[in-house]
Amino acid sequence: MLDYGPIKGQITGHRTKMLGDKLAVSISCETPSGDKCDALIFLTEKAMNMARRSLKVCGFDIDTHDLEELDANPTLLAGNIVPLMVDEWNGKMQVKIELDSRADKGVLMSATAKLRAAKKKSADLGDEPPPIGDEEIPF
Repeated sequence: MLDYGPIKGQITGHRTKMLGDKLAVSISCETPSGDKCDALIFLTEKAMNMARRSLKVCGFDIDTHDLEELDANPTLLAGNIVPLMVDEWNGKMQVKIELDSRADKGVLMSATAKLRAAKKKSADLGDEPPPIGDEEIPF
């Protein structure tokens, strides 16, 4: 039985499939504890960027390979270790390929500038809170 949270999985196979009118890639994995699971990568218009990143994490570069190769060779990615996230969606357990979601340098620089601007604006308005010292914090 899978536990919720991050785990590692070793790819054992994969295939493309239709789920209603949505195309998906199903990545079959086995965890270190021997549990088997499938992670779905949806190939919808809204999810294309995430799908590209997920396939890349699995070891599949869509810029050099075609999706047909996943069905033609269902063990093409077998043996690759991938980070997985087990969580719940609509009351059901789901497994996803875990993506590195760290912010890039440009996003961090922009947020830093905005935080500094907010401090300056607060100071100009006299809204700056007193510095936190050794006194007791009320929460």
